[in-house]
Amino acid sequence: MKKLSVVLATLLTFILSLTCLTSCFLYQGKYKATAFVVGSTTTEIEDSDSYIELKGDEVAVASISIDIPVIGTQTIQGTGTWTKGSDDNYILGVSGMELTFTIDGGKLILDLELVKIVFER
Repeated sequence: MKKLSVVLATLLTFILSLTCLTSCFLYQGKYKATAFVVGSTTTEIEDSDSYIELKGDEVAVASISIDIPVIGTQTIQGTGTWTKGSDDNYILGVSGMELTFTIDGGKLILDLELVKIVFER
């Protein structure tokens, strides 16, 4: 019985470690802002310098500056953390803010109150 407990504890530790590694490394890379959505209107962003770079050790670098007609220029810059939130959300903690992202395929979607900003690799 003691061996079974050790095996189960080891297996559980392995699964939890794998889950953390998957969430940390699965979306690793540089994402550029490609569009913003206001209501039901999507506006493509051409030649954007805005990006989020996710590094595997839960570190993220963000440089976002997008002029959105409805709410003006949104600027977020700095190095922060990238962690799994509740449900299927991820939290980018940068510049004293916590920004909530959802993931749709290979896209990161930042959902601000009035606008969604789409980032793609």
